[in-house]
Amino acid sequence: MNLESLKLLLIEDSEDDAFFLLRTLEKGGFNVEYERIETHEELVNSLNSPDWDLIITDHTLPELNSIEVINTLNRLSLDIPLIVLSGTIDQSIAIESMRLGARDFIMKDDTARLIPAIDREVKESRRRQKIELSESRYKRDLQGIMQHSPAIISIKDLHGKYTYINKKGLEAFAFDNKPILGKTDFDIFSYDDAQMLYKNDKRVLSCEHAIEVEEVILLNDNACFFSAIKYPLFDDSGEIYAVCSIATDITEKKQHAEKLRRGQKMEAIGQLTGGIAHDFNNQLGIVKGYLEFLGEALATDEKMSKWVDITSHATFRCIDLTRQLLSFSRISPSEKLVINANKAIAEFSDMIKRSVTPQVEVNISLADDLWNIETNVGEFQDVILNLVINARDAMPGGGELNIITKNILLDEASKSQITSIDSNEFVQIIISDTGMGMDAQTLERIFEPFYTTKPVGQGTGLGLSMVYGFVQRNHGDLSVYSEPRIGTTFRLSLPRVKVEEDSRVPSAGSDNIPQGSETILIVDDETELVNLAVLHLTSLGYKTLKANGPAEALSILSSEQSVDLLFTDVVMPGGMNGYELVKAALALRPELKIQITSGFISETIEAHGLSYDNADLLSKPYSKLELACRIRKSLEH
Repeated sequence: MNLESLKLLLIEDSEDDAFFLLRTLEKGGFNVEYERIETHEELVNSLNSPDWDLIITDHTLPELNSIEVINTLNRLSLDIPLIVLSGTIDQSIAIESMRLGARDFIMKDDTARLIPAIDREVKESRRRQKIELSESRYKRDLQGIMQHSPAIISIKDLHGKYTYINKKGLEAFAFDNKPILGKTDFDIFSYDDAQMLYKNDKRVLSCEHAIEVEEVILLNDNACFFSAIKYPLFDDSGEIYAVCSIATDITEKKQHAEKLRRGQKMEAIGQLTGGIAHDFNNQLGIVKGYLEFLGEALATDEKMSKWVDITSHATFRCIDLTRQLLSFSRISPSEKLVINANKAIAEFSDMIKRSVTPQVEVNISLADDLWNIETNVGEFQDVILNLVINARDAMPGGGELNIITKNILLDEASKSQITSIDSNEFVQIIISDTGMGMDAQTLERIFEPFYTTKPVGQGTGLGLSMVYGFVQRNHGDLSVYSEPRIGTTFRLSLPRVKVEEDSRVPSAGSDNIPQGSETILIVDDETELVNLAVLHLTSLGYKTLKANGPAEALSILSSEQSVDLLFTDVVMPGGMNGYELVKAALALRPELKIQITSGFISETIEAHGLSYDNADLLSKPYSKLELACRIRKSLEH
């Protein structure tokens, strides 16, 4: 027979009675491990290890009685089943024992009741222990879940006082060393923030169900956004006794969404301005070309030549503004070289210092062993100069202008927000000033073309939009931090390239205009630009053919007409662009020389995969000298 184990604390002064009890238990199916005691001191010592299954006590001992035993158990908060086993006892004492916590009262001569009572109480005790263990684990797990949750969990009573806040909440609200329990939101946050939280809690109490809200709290002078689910807590009677909030910090997500929204907005503006600038660029090319002819024709007329010079100067100003618009829209062709930003800044540091007022102190700190970057050096210097001029204008009374370069490593989370480049190594150029600074409304719009805070006539609003376009083209990041009356800091980050610095120097051209006698096929949908190119090239001795689009050009090339060079625009209507025309033309005449021109190169066309990169492209509007040099170079290539 399998005996059930029983750990028994026996309180009995009679050895004979104890022996008889143990024999009875063994016959009843129990394997007993026991300790027999007689005094209160022994009782306390034995209860120091409260793993007893059962306590059986006589009522009357020389130094102890059952009531004292029960009271000791209660005082120590021990839930050990106790049975009073006595030879003689007063009924009132039995009732009092049961009232105080005894599980049963049995006479020593009533052994028939003893085994069933012990079996019942031991089983019930073990069942309670399992329930208590399960509840203990549940409470432990629940507390662990709440305390270590990545969400902020808090509970407030009906008076708005905090009764609980978890570890994440204390970290988020910087309450590590400050008491929060028993306080309200008005004791902790600004009045406006506390009022907003109070109203949301009141909504929960009013509607008596969960609500989802977005809450904005000012922490350390920064607006922090939280997505919160708030719901009422009910007691056993169905009454609300508290409001629980589970909130997630969505500040970073908000910032990323705002950055994406601004990027999409700037992209839309860029497409609009790029399209307008492209068409305007074509018209400027016509104006510029014919002004050159007028200048040559009126060279002997001093008055007329002066008027032509003034008009030419205004035209060049318009061309510069158009270039900035195209740069912002990321569709301006440019030749990239591997450069060192330190050298590029050092080369025109004198210009930087001349661009500011004497009251501005210029500090340039260039990092040792700065990594190389790949960009257009002229555009890079234009960007730095634009930021310098903005800083100067922000300090009319003088101040400090700091230009700093350094190498930085971005973590994956940060890098994924700004670029698809595999490397996390970037070169950062920091330009900061101690000027008047900008408010949040101004920061929202500073990269929009034509937006300016300067008085009418003192700014075009294109400087920072050009900077924005430059950064986007170069797969970098541009961040700005500004506070009114404190200053502004721009951080320009460009990806590192692990190749040596390029030794090429962009050609400035020549004063001697090269000429020729070859036949050139000119293709452009803008008739006046075609006519202008014909005038330029025929004056240089070339023979010319004209085509108003790719279809007409391919028709000429399919004939026996002699053609030495194809001079074509890129963006043309009719379903075929300039690159596609070049591919078709070379299929017909593999020996044909090519020169491409445009003021508008979209990323889609650049990705077409042909070998005619931006370095081979003649940017519109071009001068007669630029056209002559590029045509000659292409013919001799």
